Amino acid sequence: MKRMFKYITNTRVAGQLGLPKAMKIVVEYLVANRNVIATPEELTSIFSTRSFTSTPISEIFDKCVVNRHLNEFATIADPSRSIIEGIPDILTMPSIVVDLEQSPAGEVLSGYKELYRKVVMNITNLVKRTHSGLQVSALHELHSMYVKALLVRSYFRSGNSTWLSPMMQQFVIRTYSLFIASIISRHANLNNAEMNQVASIFALYMCQLLSSEGSNQIVPPQFLNINYLGTRADLLYITEECKEYSKDGLDLSKCCAMVSKFGPARLKDYSLDVFYRQCSTLGPYNDTISTYMAFDYPPYWVWLILLSLSGVKMGMMSTLLQRYNLKQAGMKFATELLTYPSLVER
Repeated sequence: MKRMFKYITNTRVAGQLGLPKAMKIVVEYLVANRNVIATPEELTSIFSTRSFTSTPISEIFDKCVVNRHLNEFATIADPSRSIIEGIPDILTMPSIVVDLEQSPAGEVLSGYKELYRKVVMNITNLVKRTHSGLQVSALHELHSMYVKALLVRSYFRSGNSTWLSPMMQQFVIRTYSLFIASIISRHANLNNAEMNQVASIFALYMCQLLSSEGSNQIVPPQFLNINYLGTRADLLYITEECKEYSKDGLDLSKCCAMVSKFGPARLKDYSLDVFYRQCSTLGPYNDTISTYMAFDYPPYWVWLILLSLSGVKMGMMSTLLQRYNLKQAGMKFATELLTYPSLVER
């Protein structure tokens, strides 16, 4: 059985949006309106449209096309179909990946090959109908949606195993812990030691999210390798201090409670609400939901990094990649994603 935190439906934001219930509504809608799903022929011109510039997002999308990963998707694409007016709300939210493989409700679609265990994509607002057929009107946004969905499905299908290689995990952990700690530090005026302590807490959380089934929750495998936050003794001290919180698995609420308890006095009132208010500045200005998701769900965090590396105007993410001299390492990470088996193999 796949670890429960790998289900997007179990993330905090998905719960607040009612995603588990919404999945059932999506299934009911698709059964009643199968004709809203674009045919392979209709999608050919869309998926063959190439970007003028090569970016990590466009390269991963192109690899997705070549490897026929787009067969994993059920795509709603025609803005001229009037029946789309009754589409479930969750399918009008590009921030949320609707992966029917992650919902028991989707099993009733086993008799519908074009829908069964697919990721449902609504790209209606990104295409337009012309005399020659459907054409893409927002190419980067379209590529971005599919890449995010591909990352989500890849993470979920990694099951009880680790999702990325150890080196790739370290990049994710490094960016996650340092960037969040930097935002908190800016607001609380932390010194280096205090910031490293806060970063260690969030590094511990991401290490758990990236670990395999049966891994030590108190001292996750990758945690003692993050020597940029302190010595081995420093890291072991953190794990000992935090073990009452971490032993049964961390979440953002526990991380904020640890920041409040173990951080300096001026962080004693630190809370989840404060965290979201401060750290929402990391992601795209027009997509707070995806940014919130990224704090609990590694594929969304990776997607934010890829967006920034692809030149999308972001909040603090782009600035911090530069500040920590991680842009080149990020491009290397993106290149490795293109060939990493858990992402490119079905």
